[in-house]
Amino acid sequence: MKLKCLAIALILTAVPLHAAHASNPMLLLNQSDLNQLAVIETTGNANLLVIVQQSAAAEAGNRINVSIVGDGNGGPEGRNFSGQPAELGLTPGNLTQIGFGNAIEVTVTGERNLFAVAQLGNSNTVRAAITGSHNQAAVMQTGVGNFTSIAQSGVGNSISVQQTTW
Repeated sequence: MKLKCLAIALILTAVPLHAAHASNPMLLLNQSDLNQLAVIETTGNANLLVIVQQSAAAEAGNRINVSIVGDGNGGPEGRNFSGQPAELGLTPGNLTQIGFGNAIEVTVTGERNLFAVAQLGNSNTVRAAITGSHNQAAVMQTGVGNFTSIAQSGVGNSISVQQTTW
């Protein structure tokens, strides 16, 4: 049997029993067309993500997997990037895929880490592992077949990656 459309969005938020008013706002926008998958698991408070996936191609296959353990990660409280990550013009907490065959995997453990990814094109991949606090990671991929792998550990680390291929 041939599947013509599969769009899945699964958001799991786990909150410790002692946190009566936990808040982890997640917003999925334009998750359209075929084979989109967004799986977000959060444990903690004040983590904010905005996910946008768009594709006009039949072989869409976009995928975003995010796991967050901690508080204030993504783009909480209107916080902005500083230094090099700010120069890409991305908004913390935004994960955007425009095109097909893109993949984003982000694992965050810690407090107040800012991150954003924009994939504008096809077959781009970002893998990021952030451990610690007050770290920043911003990745912009434009074109086809870009690959970025990031591992941050500690306090106050900052990385900005811009890849363009055609």
